[in-house]
Amino acid sequence: GMTGDLPLPILVPLSSFNVHRRSILPGAPADAATLGAFISRHLVASDAGIDLPPDFFARLLMAGQGVMLLLDGLDEVANEDERALVTGAVERLVAGKDALRTIVTCRTAAYASPRTALGASFHHITVKPLDFEKHITPLVRQAYSCIYDFDSGEAKRRSVSLLSEITKLEAARQAAGGESEPLIDSPLMVRLLIIVERNERHLPDERAKLFEKAIDALIRVDFHIDERVAQVLAGNWETRRDMLQELAFHMHMQGVDQGREIEEAGLKRVLNVDHEFAPHVKDLIEHARNRGGLLEERDNHFRFIHLAFQEFLTARYLREVI
Repeated sequence: GMTGDLPLPILVPLSSFNVHRRSILPGAPADAATLGAFISRHLVASDAGIDLPPDFFARLLMAGQGVMLLLDGLDEVANEDERALVTGAVERLVAGKDALRTIVTCRTAAYASPRTALGASFHHITVKPLDFEKHITPLVRQAYSCIYDFDSGEAKRRSVSLLSEITKLEAARQAAGGESEPLIDSPLMVRLLIIVERNERHLPDERAKLFEKAIDALIRVDFHIDERVAQVLAGNWETRRDMLQELAFHMHMQGVDQGREIEEAGLKRVLNVDHEFAPHVKDLIEHARNRGGLLEERDNHFRFIHLAFQEFLTARYLREVI
């Protein structure tokens, strides 16, 4: 329904705002904890040399500039009390601002409480799982056409092969009495399947094996146009996997609210205890900060890209170590 000039899109991670909100000291200016002030600060900090004014976001709103505010990851504020505070900050920011269009993303479970639900001015839209024919098939075909842009025949062969393996995987899982919902139902899972297929040439038949291969592929990240860089990235990948499963177990032990993310200092405390891990902790942190992968960093806080991977690594730790 938008007409005229398109609004300016601005992406802001709500987990970063929550970290900022926690860090505010007594006696700070009254607006220091507001989401609007944080957005300006966030944009200035990540402007890559554009030299934005410190009140950039406020100037946009005062000028009546159309803005599409993309507030990502309300569920990444793991504590429900804090999530309610962040929701309140969102509500106060959007109130009475007609030129400000706002989209908030959140996983369903974290949005179930009335304390964290947004008010009537927000439309509640549920993102449906990917449909195999409508979404997964064209997504796989497009991915392989980009990967093998020099060889359309190979792109077609690999996409047909992967789509056939996905069909077999889902059929075998249902025949074995698995969950009724498809395992492959999100862009993330499709991406991981492509990574596994490229590394292994086929998909494992079991879900646990699939997760193991996906995690190993994400940790190795040994595909790079420069083979020398690829060798560096792939080095010590098994040690990194053991470090990550140790970290996952420690985080999981903290419980639902506190176990989704860990500060850099806490990560170092956990991993430096092991004399085998200690020499590699700095590299692990730099890798997460600069390249992402299985572990990602935001504002010196680290988390796994999906809770399912943290759970799998925790289970692997229990099997291998305990």
